[in-house]
Amino acid sequence: MKKQKKRVFINKKIPILIVLATLFMGIGYASVNSVILNINGNATAYKYDGLFISSITTDEENTLNGINTSNVVNNTMLNTSITLGNDLSSKFTMIVNVCNNYSDDRIFSGLRYMDLTEDELAEYPDFSGLYTNNDIVIDDSSYSSLAGTILSSNSCMNIPVTFKYASSLSSITNNELVATINFKFDSFENYKSNISYAINSTSGTFENKMSNLNYDITVTNNNTYAIKFNTYGSSNENILLSGTGSDITVDANSFTTTTITLSPAKEMYENIDIVSIDINVQVIDPIELPTNSYTINISTFGSPLKDIILGKTILVTTQPSFSQNVTTLENSGLFKTLDESGDTYYYRGVVTDNYISFANKMWRLVRINGDGTYRLVLDSSAGTSVFSSDTTSTYNLGYMYGSTVHDNTNSSAIKTYLENWYINNLQAYDNYIDKDAIFWQDRNYNSTTKVYAGWVRMVSNSPTLVATTKEDMFSVTTTKGNGKLTKPIGLLTADEVVLAGGTTTGATTTGYGTAYKNTEFYLYTGDYPTYGFWTMTPRRVGSGATNNHMILSKEVAVIWSEPVVTTQRYVRPVINLKANTLFKGSGTKTNPYVVTN
Repeated sequence: MKKQKKRVFINKKIPILIVLATLFMGIGYASVNSVILNINGNATAYKYDGLFISSITTDEENTLNGINTSNVVNNTMLNTSITLGNDLSSKFTMIVNVCNNYSDDRIFSGLRYMDLTEDELAEYPDFSGLYTNNDIVIDDSSYSSLAGTILSSNSCMNIPVTFKYASSLSSITNNELVATINFKFDSFENYKSNISYAINSTSGTFENKMSNLNYDITVTNNNTYAIKFNTYGSSNENILLSGTGSDITVDANSFTTTTITLSPAKEMYENIDIVSIDINVQVIDPIELPTNSYTINISTFGSPLKDIILGKTILVTTQPSFSQNVTTLENSGLFKTLDESGDTYYYRGVVTDNYISFANKMWRLVRINGDGTYRLVLDSSAGTSVFSSDTTSTYNLGYMYGSTVHDNTNSSAIKTYLENWYINNLQAYDNYIDKDAIFWQDRNYNSTTKVYAGWVRMVSNSPTLVATTKEDMFSVTTTKGNGKLTKPIGLLTADEVVLAGGTTTGATTTGYGTAYKNTEFYLYTGDYPTYGFWTMTPRRVGSGATNNHMILSKEVAVIWSEPVVTTQRYVRPVINLKANTLFKGSGTKTNPYVVTN
């Protein structure tokens, strides 16, 4: 006895009342009919439909003062004096045979000995004398091993009930009692309703290849007998499952928690589709219950984007021609060249799988840098700005400028514009952004022609990504660059635009007509119907400070040298994400690469 045990003592003279089946249905169990054992009267077993007592016998190994099986005739115990012995170790055991006449199975859950309600006493007035001897108790161990036993339909079972003296007694003053006993049997529905399940979570994220996700499964058993359950599930191509268990015991009125572990089944996940695994919990004893299934959704970890891209992309090995716009899939794709750190992989032409969603904005992956970092350009405009608001300095073409061509004393207007944009849009994601990255502004120029080296490369169709002159390699740290930036943000170079599929072909006396228009290469967005966007690359020193020219990428996707530094043009920010950044996704506009760590 656990939940109902009030340390009930069975008293004085002896009837034992086994309460009728109809009495306690309202509290979730069925009771069998009753037996009265009376010193001076008859012991009567009441027989009804459903659960009933078919006979009462005794344990003949005990001294029962004349009580034995011969005293029981059918359902009536003949007049007999029943008294517990005068030894404190004395016991008296009845064997009650209970039968199930219901059409469904029942589960024995224990005994209940208690006071009856007024309604019950009105119906059964002979049962009014209860608990008349606190010195005598029922030995729970006599029947507790049977708790949870299934009593099948149209079958019977023997239930021993042993009376003994309370362990607290030191001497015997009264060895007779009157008591009420109720045999409790659960229906299937009641048994089922007393069992509940819980799992601590139904989702998770694999952070990396060594991730493990632990889930606690708790089964609560509010029955008065133990149950057993199994947990199971199958590993699949995405997830490995371990820690399932069999024959896990939950004691009466208790709960048990078991832990399952999920781990990655793949070295790399290439999409952001959520993968799932089903975990099943099933009670198997004493009666098997329907399986409870939990679907756990796992958001897979990312991989280095370089691994994802090089693992699925065929590298174009044909040397591209930089004298033409790239307007078709031919000669488009992923190419390899060198930057100042080593091999760099860049996208060119008609590309649809280099979208990156980062900081709640859509970007295009320009290239995987030689150091493994990722160079991104915003896939839209961040507004317009002049490149420089200084109208006096000869060197106001610089991202930073001063009194000489490579001087970095003053910030340009566009640098300030980009830094403010960074603070407002990227500061919360600063940990992902590479501070060693450089933004190269090639300010080497011919002092006679006053034309910068970048424009010379454009005219000769010979772009490069190998940065030179450390003063022109703008960065936050001094690991690779000049350490002059406060925020790791800049612009594309003209070289990068040409590598991406633009050209200087339109820069002729024929103008920038539709013959040179390229709406297919990935840097074209259609957002610049009149003006192009600034690049980082200076073109030439003009006749005065307000007539210095930068190189622009115009809407027809050619490199255009017209704008002076003090005009308003569109701004497309460029950042670099760290090499250890993990991604997932397929790179399309509808399923872009996203950062996962």
